[in-house]
Amino acid sequence: LAAAALLGACGGPREPDPAGAPPSVLLVVWDTVRADRTSAYGHLVPTTPRLEALAADGVRFERAISASSWTVPGHASLLTGLPARAHGASYAYPWLNDRFETLAESLRAAGYDTYAFSANLHFGPETNLAQGFDRFEHPWDERWEPRLAELGRTRPSQDKDAADVAGEALLAWLDARPADAPPFFAVLNMMEAHLPVRPSETSRAALMDEALAEASRRWDEEPPRLIPWMLQERAATPEELALVAANYDAALLDLDRRTGALLDALEERGVLDDCLVVVTSDHGENLGERGLFDHKFCLYDTLLRVPLVVRPPGGGAARVVAETVSSQDVHATVLAAAGVAVPASTTAPTSAGTRGRDLLAGPLEPRPVVAELRAARLKLLEREAQGRDDFDWPRWLRLFEAIEFGGEKLIRASDGGLELFRVDRDPGETEDLAGAEPARARRLARALDDWLRGVREFDAEAEDEAGKRRVLSEEDRARLDALGYVED
Repeated sequence: LAAAALLGACGGPREPDPAGAPPSVLLVVWDTVRADRTSAYGHLVPTTPRLEALAADGVRFERAISASSWTVPGHASLLTGLPARAHGASYAYPWLNDRFETLAESLRAAGYDTYAFSANLHFGPETNLAQGFDRFEHPWDERWEPRLAELGRTRPSQDKDAADVAGEALLAWLDARPADAPPFFAVLNMMEAHLPVRPSETSRAALMDEALAEASRRWDEEPPRLIPWMLQERAATPEELALVAANYDAALLDLDRRTGALLDALEERGVLDDCLVVVTSDHGENLGERGLFDHKFCLYDTLLRVPLVVRPPGGGAARVVAETVSSQDVHATVLAAAGVAVPASTTAPTSAGTRGRDLLAGPLEPRPVVAELRAARLKLLEREAQGRDDFDWPRWLRLFEAIEFGGEKLIRASDGGLELFRVDRDPGETEDLAGAEPARARRLARALDDWLRGVREFDAEAEDEAGKRRVLSEEDRARLDALGYVED
């Protein structure tokens, strides 16, 4: 289908509802998706044709930067509009404090029905990110077990691949509502791109030759252990690196197709044109660049630059925003579309220059965008480093802060190391200019310090909140372990 037929765009944006009814909101989070591997952002492999169609009928943000590089702080910033240090969710404290009002809480108080479906255990009640949702479902809930069995996804490492089930679950919830139901706010987390990656045969056939597809199938039963490659216990071969990238691309096509099927179903129900649709990610993924894999150990654009496409109700926007924006901005954008004020509980910990902003409010003024990787819990590394006398702990224990402004990006490590990149002309961050241009690096470091001083840091110990975290079942621990998270 052409984009206009797919998304109902007929001659420009829909006129405002004369009754002033607020729009429904659909927020789709493609977990672990980096922008540069999507064809919507220029990747030469056709991984995301449906996202391209959505962008052609909406607003595509060329440089959207996640507030952090992993799930819990990334989702917390999306849902609160706060920087990572303000809401405090981190490896040491994977929990959103009750004091921070989420999008779901704000919209439910304004009369919205609220729904979420998450294939990631780190986005849900287990991390207190389910605040404000009338219903919150996971694919492994008893209700969806028969459907997963039908699809052949029964193991903890398989039930994450449930983007199609997420769509079915949302439609079932919508279909059960009365005809005069209020607008809805729905968040769907889709995990196909997260390790372990097992793309569908359909996507393999579309993007791989038979030899590559067969190698990909062999990894289905025994996915590669990428962390040992990263720790240089064994170097990955060029063929293995190519397969990692091909698997990832095919998983993105799965995400794209399953999201497109949901949009089709919403259009058939006459719902789509009454929705603000947002498609984004919580962070990206390293695919071997700089010898890195996974998404826990750096703040390069492989992890921070995420897709962000916003289609207003009725579509017809069709523009690209070049200005750098933050994932925090999704919060203010959604609330503005709904006509709901940003709650005081989310603005108090930050200055005006560090809060999220409405991305659809007109031309955006240039402003610094900051991301953080804080308080790392490194049980995974501890497991891999056992028995190794040569393990380089100082390298892997570093934490990071990054600031981007005016096409320049500075990454500062906790050991004082600085890296400076001109991302406007070096998008791969291949040339570190910190040594050659120390004055420029110092200027950005001062700007970073100024920005950070505008944020009141959340102190988990002072709040005495750690004891309120949910105790994980053995099944949930196995599920997190399968995803590469090792818990205490």
